[in-house]
Amino acid sequence: MRDDIKFTPLEDFPEGEYVGKSKISDWHFLDYPTTYEIAMIIDYVAKSVKAPEEDRPVTIKMPISKGLSEEKVIWIIQGLFYTNEVDAYVRLEPLIRRFYLFEIIYRRYYSLLVNWLPQKHVQLLLMNFLIDNLSTDDELNQFVAIALAKIEE
Repeated sequence: MRDDIKFTPLEDFPEGEYVGKSKISDWHFLDYPTTYEIAMIIDYVAKSVKAPEEDRPVTIKMPISKGLSEEKVIWIIQGLFYTNEVDAYVRLEPLIRRFYLFEIIYRRYYSLLVNWLPQKHVQLLLMNFLIDNLSTDDELNQFVAIALAKIEE
């Protein structure tokens, strides 16, 4: 940790200066996105925005099918998450379970899914994820279990 970094408290900003919390501060992450992943997300959104208006929903909700690279699946998972496409994101779950049995994909998908826990169908997906013992990643399993426990309180 660097000691020479100075942060200005929000209350010390001049009157009228636009300062606000990022939406990201309200989200829960097991792993914060890397610079590379942020670039992937920007690329995903840019391609969606450049698509003709009538094609945007298709571009944004790009389906996962069998045979995509791990990187492409993560690109889609993150793109859907950051564009807040909850329904499209949830529809990925059965495809991930069937075709992409990789810990890195499970870790990214299910840890981000926690952010929509107030929705009952998301709670069910995450409970089934734990019950079915899909992941050997103890950190991920604990992260999901703790998030579910907080909802039940």
